[in-house]
Amino acid sequence: MTTAITLIASLIDQAERLIPGTVLEALDNGATWHQIATALATSPEQAELRYSPDSPVADSRWPHNH
Repeated sequence: MTTAITLIASLIDQAERLIPGTVLEALDNGATWHQIATALATSPEQAELRYSPDSPVADSRWPHNH
């Protein structure tokens, strides 16, 4: 069972590293915050707060091209 936990934790880590760049790419390709929020199963406000390069709480380590 600990092997499954390790695998799941690894997948979560990978997703947390990949989502921000993928969100920015989606925005660059015309996606709306509503569409992104639907894909993330959250509200548009929460998605923008977490992933917008202009957000005061977005992780500053993310590479933003904006």
